[in-house]
This record gives sequence, C-alpha cells and structure tokens, in this order.
Amino acid sequence: MAAVAPLVIPGEEITNVDYHLIAVGIDRRIDPNRTVPDAAKEIHRLGGVAIAAHPARDFAAWNEQALEAVDGTEVARADTRERDRRDYVDVFERLRRAKPHVAPIGSSDMHTSLGLGSSRTFVFARERSVAGVLEAIRAGRTVAVNDRGQMFGDPDLVKIIRSRAPAGRTDAHRWTRRVAVVLAWIGIAGLVVA
Repeated sequence: MAAVAPLVIPGEEITNVDYHLIAVGIDRRIDPNRTVPDAAKEIHRLGGVAIAAHPARDFAAWNEQALEAVDGTEVARADTRERDRRDYVDVFERLRRAKPHVAPIGSSDMHTSLGLGSSRTFVFARERSVAGVLEAIRAGRTVAVNDRGQMFGDPDLVKIIRSRAPAGRTDAHRWTRRVAVVLAWIGIAGLVVA
C-alpha cells in the first residue's frame, strides 16, 4: 500500500485580547483588531472557515453575534481547568441549538503540556482535498473527541467513530513525551540565560 501524504491546510490563529479565532484555509493574515463577526466575514471572503478557539469566559468577545459568525467551535481540548471544559461544552451546545450545522472541533492547542494529540477532530469529507475538508467543516460533519474520550457531534457520526474506534496514541512510552517537554523547557531557559 502506498503511503498517503498528510493534507496541509494553511491558516492562522487570530489573537485578540478579547478572543482567539482559528482561520482555516486562508493564505493571508487577518487583522486581529477586528471584531469576531468582521474577522469571520473576511475569512469567509478568502474562502476559509472560522473556528472559535477556546471560547471560555476569559474572553469577552464570545457573545451571540460573534458565535453566530463562526463555522465551528472548539469543544474538546486538554485543559486542566474544569471550568474551561464546561465553558467549551456550554458554548458548543448553545450554538448547536441556534446553528445545528456548527462543527465541533477537538484541538491540541497546548503550548506547555503533554496534551498534543490528546484531543482531536474527525472530519467526514466527501473528498480528500483541502476543499473537501473545508466543506465538511462548513456542513458540521465533524466529531470532536477530548482527552477523556468524550465525543461531540452528530449522533450518527459519533456512532461511526465508536464502531470503528481508531487506536489511541501511537507512542507506547508516555515518559518519552515528558522527557521531550522537559528538554524543550531546558532549551528555552538556556536561550533566556544566554
């Protein structure tokens, strides 16, 4: 069997003091000083999708108008704060009632922990292409899985994932990830000292 190369989809995390927004499928920078609806409108104009990144109460911009503008929302993330986990689920459920096709997203957007790969998104694309992935997100054909194994999304798609559950992490030795994180922090400390 021939190896299949990964699909690489350009994008950025728009970082504003009041929100973080993931722009997937764009190749230009979005001005972070825009409101969420304005940023989402520009993302859509460029052909991409807008995903609410960690929409917890710490970010003031996640009101109803902002949430209505997005195509997906991060609902599964390896956070240590239980409050944030609840916020992500509450936002997703509230948005799903108003906008049934919103895509649930699982993310490993963790910069200082071993969370990489512990939350994920399964995308039900009709074709293996960037356009296919973006269309699936717009249609809400995703299932998000958090680090505890909870699944979010269309119940029929969740059943498919459960019936064909992929293997968990591919690294059998968790300690190697811990060593890698420690070595990374030692390297950063060395740069600061130097």
